[in-house]
Amino acid sequence: ADNQSIPLHSEEWMCPICREVRQDIATASPCNHLFCVGCIQRWAQLRASCPLCRTAMKTIKVSVWGDNTVTQ
Repeated sequence: ADNQSIPLHSEEWMCPICREVRQDIATASPCNHLFCVGCIQRWAQLRASCPLCRTAMKTIKVSVWGDNTVTQ
């Protein structure tokens, strides 16, 4: 059976805020929801909670070509 799931960082991933297919993906910590970098950075300037679940965000982890860096 050919029922493999789509990898998390595939080209088909869509940001839940802007609804665009993006490759610059950031993870809100600790809830691990995914957003494009621009959207979550703009959101974080307004609110310190996840736009999806409202959990208080401690950090935003940005993956760039497999390199994990942490920004605020």
